[in-house]
Amino acid sequence: TAIDTAIATFRPHVEKLLSSVSGSATAMRSTAGTLFGSSDQTSQRAESAVQAFHEASANVETAAIAADELSHSIGEISRQLTHTSDIVRLATSEARATDGEIAGLAQGAQKIGDVVKLIRNIAGQTNLLALNATIEAARAGEAGRGFAVVASEVKSLAVQTAKATEDIANHILAVQNSTTGAVDAIRQIASRMQDINQYTSAAAVEQQNSATGEISHNVASAAQGTGYVVSVLGEVSGAATETRASAEVVRDASETVDAAVGNLRLEVEDFLAKVAV
Repeated sequence: TAIDTAIATFRPHVEKLLSSVSGSATAMRSTAGTLFGSSDQTSQRAESAVQAFHEASANVETAAIAADELSHSIGEISRQLTHTSDIVRLATSEARATDGEIAGLAQGAQKIGDVVKLIRNIAGQTNLLALNATIEAARAGEAGRGFAVVASEVKSLAVQTAKATEDIANHILAVQNSTTGAVDAIRQIASRMQDINQYTSAAAVEQQNSATGEISHNVASAAQGTGYVVSVLGEVSGAATETRASAEVVRDASETVDAAVGNLRLEVEDFLAKVAV
């Protein structure tokens, strides 16, 4: 009959359409699973990227703070070095001036020593003349007694003069020794000032090297974090591409299902129309 024929014709078409729908549904489920996996992976990678960015940002901030501290440190060190240099320069200038004054004092002491030698020679000659006068007075007898008294007084003055000049010579020697010691002390002070200047510069260099090393370490960490972020973002991009491709497959499968459903609807309508005849 016509109904049997229609049913016989309708059945394989329906089975084919249903098989197509079932295959499309299976493809959609598989693709959906892939999409879920890609989505999870993308989410994890994104979280890793965010964390890496935070770490890189923290390292960069630390580097910026260290750079600022270095700048302030260098400024402070520069001020200290300038102040220290001024002090050293002033101390050196004063030491040189004092050295010159002491050298002048030493020259004056030397001149005084020369005068003392002259006085000593005069005293010796006076003593010799007094001795000769005493001898001559003794030869003159009673007539030379008064002259002998004067000669004795002159001899006594000569002895006192010699003693005084000897004391002066000792004092001059002490002054010369003190002057030499003062000159040596001033030169040592100038040398110590120079050492202080060098040590201060060395300390400044050490502080700058320490701060620079910290900045280099932080910058290297930031660069490493940035490289990791770039790598992660590349993986995220790949996952996004895969997700897009999967979405296209799902879209195509969905369109296939829609078409199959439409065809199934037409077949059903045609079947019903034939049965109704």
